[in-house]
Formats: sequence, C-alpha cells, structure tokens
Amino acid sequence: MSHYADHFKGEFLFISGDRNPRLSILDVGELYWFEIPLIIIGVILLLFQRSKTTALLIAWGLFAPIPAATARETPHMLRTASILPIPQIICGIAAVWLWNFVKTKSTVTKRSIYILVTLIVLVNLLYYFHNYWVHYPRDWSSEWQYGYSEMVTKVREHEDNYDRISVTQANGRPYIYFLLFNHVNPIVYMNIRKADRDWYGLWNVYGFGKYDFTEKPPVGGERVLRVKTGSNSTNKKIDEVKDPSGKTVFEIGE
Repeated sequence: MSHYADHFKGEFLFISGDRNPRLSILDVGELYWFEIPLIIIGVILLLFQRSKTTALLIAWGLFAPIPAATARETPHMLRTASILPIPQIICGIAAVWLWNFVKTKSTVTKRSIYILVTLIVLVNLLYYFHNYWVHYPRDWSSEWQYGYSEMVTKVREHEDNYDRISVTQANGRPYIYFLLFNHVNPIVYMNIRKADRDWYGLWNVYGFGKYDFTEKPPVGGERVLRVKTGSNSTNKKIDEVKDPSGKTVFEIGE
C-alpha cells in the first residue's frame, strides 16, 4: 500500500518526477504545474456526473499503479505508463468546462484570463524544455552510456597496431557497441565469441576476435590497446572521449 501511494505523491507528480534519470529530467514532475487546478476541477466534475465514463476513468486511474506497487523501486513512471492518458483526459474535461465558463464573462475579463493562462502555460513549457535540451544532456549523458560510438570509432583507428584491445565494462556491456558500430556479421560473431550464461540465463561476453572485456594483463610481448574510464587511467594516453560537460568518459591508451 505504501508503494502504491508513492505514485500519487505531489513530489513525484509535480516537482521532481521519477528519480531514475533515464525516466525523468529530475527537475520537473510527471505533470505540469498548470495541470494541478485542471485535475482537481476535472475530478470534481466527473464525480458530479456519476456516469459510466466517470467509473471507467477513475477505475483506470486507480488500478494502473497496482502492478508497479508490487516492485521494490517506487514511484516508477515506466511501470505506471498504462495510466496514460487519464490525467490528460481529466484536464481536457476541466479545460472545456472552464472555456465555456470564461466565454460568459466580459471581453476585458476574457482577455485578462487568456493572457494569464497563456503566460502560465508558456512558463511551464519553457522551463521544462530548457532543462530538457540544455541541462539534461550535459548532466545525465552517462545514464545513456554516452561516448560508446565515439570510443569505438577511435579504437578502430588504432586497433591494427595492437594484438589485443582491452575494454573496461565499468560503463556497461561494451561488446554490444563494437558489434553495432563495426557492423560485425552476427554469424561470424557467434562463431568467435567467448561467452557463457549466468544463473538468470543472460549472456556474459568476455571477448571476440581482438576484443577482450576481462582487462587481463598482457601475455608475453603482446601489445595491448586499453580503454578505461576517466582521465589518467592508462600508462600512455593516445586519445580520449569526453561527455557534453567536458568530463572524460573513456581514455584510450597503452
């Protein structure tokens, strides 16, 4: 019940949203502030109607978070996405009612209300999009494993000079990106991969061809090109990949 109630908290809905940076920009709730009065008015209108539509919308909104409530991490937007578009429908009902109500007022009053509402909506939208397009890509690029395509391209430029390419798994499963960006034939990969399955049935890939993801030390006179996270992480830096904030994501060296 506690996890269920988490999905109706004001902080989640209107202030910070989901705490997972891949599901939220962390600075705006799942709904806009200007939707607060619309939702309140819309719910009141629905309750007074007492129709099948009311029963459907309210039941849908109340039942949707139940599966997410059984999980450990709450509130969780992805697991409650089935609640959409109930909040928008309720807001729409309220907006239509308000539109009809305002139309009965004087011209001066109508203009004042239209201007005020437009400003409030624009401020909300501009604040969100500024954060989404400016701050979010800079601050949370790591959550989307930024830098792998650039890293693979840089490694490709040097790999012919080395016997083995050692790549860290600190930022995720790198083998996927080498397969994707190097256009490796899946049949060839299946025949040369070094991998096994874990208890859950998921594959752990330790390497294929020149690529090694175990970070083992050189054997004999082997020349190894290393890819590590952060700056100053290799003995001899050759190149690096930085994220939008200027932080080194990968350092390529020997």
